[in-house]
Amino acid sequence: GENKMCSLLLTILAKVLEENNKLLSNPLHLDERQFARLIRKLEERAFAYDEAAVIRPLTMFDAGVDPSTDAYLQRQLLESLKNSNKKLSAGKIPIPMSMNLRGYPDCTGTLLAGQVCVLVGDPNGRLLSFTQDVLVYKSPGLHPGDVRKVQCVKPTAEIERRYLKGVNPQTCGAILFSTVGDRSIADMIANSDFDGDTFLVIHDDALVAAFRQQHPPLV
Repeated sequence: GENKMCSLLLTILAKVLEENNKLLSNPLHLDERQFARLIRKLEERAFAYDEAAVIRPLTMFDAGVDPSTDAYLQRQLLESLKNSNKKLSAGKIPIPMSMNLRGYPDCTGTLLAGQVCVLVGDPNGRLLSFTQDVLVYKSPGLHPGDVRKVQCVKPTAEIERRYLKGVNPQTCGAILFSTVGDRSIADMIANSDFDGDTFLVIHDDALVAAFRQQHPPLV
């Protein structure tokens, strides 16, 4: 379990480093396709980690600034890549199939003990539905039990009525935790609560399958 997880994370690390270094090897001659690939990579990072340094150039791009002709935006994008490499060298690995979401309690009481529900919309305005096991973590968790494998389910009818009625799915970005049971899953994760805490939700099938819940949460 642990060896396989480490192997998967090292594979992700090597792939990201290779992609970053290819783009940085000739930064003044990126073509339109390479800039598009760079934008997609940064969008993944911004969605997963909510990094201001990444969101800034993406905001310029969304406003219509062309990275192939605007020198300032080019510098911003390439600086983001260099910053990414620094974080990689410190062991901060961006996981593509992950999201950084604000945590809330399920006030409807319809999620069963140990369940969570992810409320996230895609760029086309549709609510994404996750019905699988996911890994949930909150920084700065230091105890091995601060990573929890939990069951993610679709929104119940009551959740849809309470949280989603009249809401644009594109504005959604939350994880609901069950309020049923002896202890909240959020509390098991570095003693988190619902006063604005954000959680990393990993839904990469390979990483989730490799993870073994061997450590109880910190009491």
